[in-house]
Amino acid sequence: MFVIDAFINNNYRNEGNWGLILNKETNKLRLAPIFDNGASFYNKSNDDKLSSIFKDDFKFKQSVYDSSISIYTLDEKKINPLKFIESMDNIECNKAILRIVPKINLNKISNIFNELPEEYNGLPILSKIQKKYYLKSLEYKYNNVLIPIYNKLLKII
Repeated sequence: MFVIDAFINNNYRNEGNWGLILNKETNKLRLAPIFDNGASFYNKSNDDKLSSIFKDDFKFKQSVYDSSISIYTLDEKKINPLKFIESMDNIECNKAILRIVPKINLNKISNIFNELPEEYNGLPILSKIQKKYYLKSLEYKYNNVLIPIYNKLLKII
């Protein structure tokens, strides 16, 4: 989940975002589907801000990579999840990269975004600039962080 959250910029995954489902007949527990992804995809940025960031390569890299933070800490400091992934210091994170990266299909993700309406029943859903920005941010992280680390890990194993 950490890798996916880094990819979609969900900087608020915490212990309260997990749940268990109890089957009363068998008394077995299973993880509930993930929820509370509301902090994903730079959701607090309006079109004007996204447009200005999108036009400046330095601002774009800063917003997508340099200023990425996680709720998780290391040595009592919040970590940048992308830089944490790049460090390859955590074996479980490395295993997750090897499992998850081959399953990421940017074309399918792009199609999903492009099929989303800009509005529904008069309520805004996802603007053109949001779609463009979100897709470019995913492409950046995929091509500049996930794929290079994935390839390094393949050489090690």
